[in-house]
Amino acid sequence: SVTGIIIISQNFLLIPLSSPIQQTFHIHSRILFLGSSIFSLFYALGFLIWAMMIKKFGKRKILLIGLSLASVLTLGIGWVESYSWFCLLRGLQGLVCATFTPIALNYSLKLFRVKKLTFLSAIFTSSAILGQLIAHIAIQYVTLSQLFIVFGVVMGGLVVCFMGVLPSDEGENVHVKVTFEAKFLLNILLKTDNRMLFGITFLPFFYFVVGTHVTNELLIERELQVSRLSLQVISLVGMLLPFVWSSLCPKVFKNKIYFVTALIQFGFLLILFSSSTALYISIFLISFAISYLLPFLIQEIGYRNQENQAYALAGYTFCLFLGSSIGGGVSAINCTSVILAIAEGTIVITYYKARARKKLRKTRDVFTD
Repeated sequence: SVTGIIIISQNFLLIPLSSPIQQTFHIHSRILFLGSSIFSLFYALGFLIWAMMIKKFGKRKILLIGLSLASVLTLGIGWVESYSWFCLLRGLQGLVCATFTPIALNYSLKLFRVKKLTFLSAIFTSSAILGQLIAHIAIQYVTLSQLFIVFGVVMGGLVVCFMGVLPSDEGENVHVKVTFEAKFLLNILLKTDNRMLFGITFLPFFYFVVGTHVTNELLIERELQVSRLSLQVISLVGMLLPFVWSSLCPKVFKNKIYFVTALIQFGFLLILFSSSTALYISIFLISFAISYLLPFLIQEIGYRNQENQAYALAGYTFCLFLGSSIGGGVSAINCTSVILAIAEGTIVITYYKARARKKLRKTRDVFTD
């Protein structure tokens, strides 16, 4: 869980650091999103690349090499003076950090029951907020360079810990062809039962990144008396609440997709109101909905791909952080247009999900008969 927080938080670390980045690299605000979006893009691609290497080299070796390189690159980011080099190293950092999440999720599906998996997913998801909280507090005491150096040292310490904890791999299969694995992975991504789930997986972090950027812009435009720290705390509560909710009320909403869709629609429409109370409620609802949806997606994807869980979860994490990368670029568009487009887009997603569920139900009925 600690490693998940450190690794995943790197994706959202820069959101509250706009001013320090501009002061350090002397860049225009329009290209600030590149530092996060490039990390997310390479992070997403890394899931697919490393998934194809697991059978050939083994989980343990890939994870240890990936975290070691992540530590070195994070330290390097702390020393660069050019924004071009900063973005380049952020991309490489994202690529090697991608070794952790799919392998951790694969271990988790084998070791944990649904309740613990929901908690683990809540911790991973809340890393999006914890990264911002850490950055928001730490930047008051250290510089941007020192912040990355500290993270690099912590990652190096985690590598040492993993060396003594991770079980040995069953064995490397040097005869596995990566090209064959790539075709197999592509078939899983395009599988009929998976396409809709992967499409929905793209949305949670897309919503989160767009919502965060839009909120930050509205705080400046409307001069609302709302602190970013309080918004981050409320968002963190919303991210962690689904774990308690699933324990107390596991069957209140059987169709989680429709429930989450309604919450996100309502949350984004609330942002349009020039009120601090509406903004607090909006951030809470969006965070809760995202965190509530992700464990369900992990369970569904794992259930439908029991013999190929590693590849299926690589596709899951790829789509999840691809949404984060694209969300950063979309945030540069007019705020009101983005909000309305997202609110209406969820209606379309709901419609196609209903069609997919109907088709799946018919298929299950055939197998049952």
